[in-house]
Amino acid sequence: MVLYIVGVGPGDPEYITIKALKAIAKCVTVAAWRKILEQFRWLIGRKEVIEIDSRRVHEFVESIVKRAYSEDVCLLLRGDPFVSERNLMNTVISFCRMYRVDHIIISGVSSVNLVLAKLHIDLGNTVVLSLHSSKNIEEDLASIEDILRLNRYLIIYPRTNFVDVIAMVKKISEKMVCDSTVYMFQRLSFSEENVVKFKLSEMLSMDRDLDAYTILVIEPCTEVY
Repeated sequence: MVLYIVGVGPGDPEYITIKALKAIAKCVTVAAWRKILEQFRWLIGRKEVIEIDSRRVHEFVESIVKRAYSEDVCLLLRGDPFVSERNLMNTVISFCRMYRVDHIIISGVSSVNLVLAKLHIDLGNTVVLSLHSSKNIEEDLASIEDILRLNRYLIIYPRTNFVDVIAMVKKISEKMVCDSTVYMFQRLSFSEENVVKFKLSEMLSMDRDLDAYTILVIEPCTEVY
């Protein structure tokens, strides 16, 4: 039996892959965050459903890994599993190894792919920072000066709390030689998708939390070819 870890795309259900659909069809049980379960109810049908409990993630992961020892289980995650859920993925892989459960990771379309397409930039000209599940932003931004020297677009999955966002912006601003342009993408590929363009300095006056589905793109100070 297998635990399938399935990326279901950034938001619009039409981004789900054929490989993901085939995996879900095989599974007896489907586990996911509540919003994903609601969005893909039409696909899940009468399969047994388990909702991720954010207060007891370790217990949840251990339970579905144990279940996958005797039946095929699908864990559905937004976007691509290793782009959007690094902490959860580390826990899943750890338990799979502990219980010797076979697992297959089915990559999905990430919101990063959509950002690249919208801004017409190459992945090779970017650096991606995932801070939304960061335990220590100071540590994650410790090498920001070296990153900025690469003269690349900075794609950030930020924390949602505006106090943390301002702290992050201050840290980045201190190391930048210009007041760079920032693109804020919210809920990419959802019907309520929104894109806002402004200057990095303007983020210092933020007074509200970000949407959970937010990506920031900071332009380099000189043009990238």
